[in-house]
Amino acid sequence: MSLMRDHHILTQVGGPGVNIIKLLPPLIIGDEEVEAIVSALDAVLSETRTIGGRVWATSAELIRHAMSQ
Repeated sequence: MSLMRDHHILTQVGGPGVNIIKLLPPLIIGDEEVEAIVSALDAVLSETRTIGGRVWATSAELIRHAMSQ
């Protein structure tokens, strides 16, 4: 979710144990776009190392939404 919300990169999670990230770039992707995706993924994964990162905030937001339903 952070990749889409913060970096506008469309991804999917899938596979056994949901430990696979599928990147869905356009068919005409170039070197600049590849570098942007790698940089964004690195930034999002780096945030997971801290408890206060955006990933944890997003998780808390999803939990609050689920609990209010």
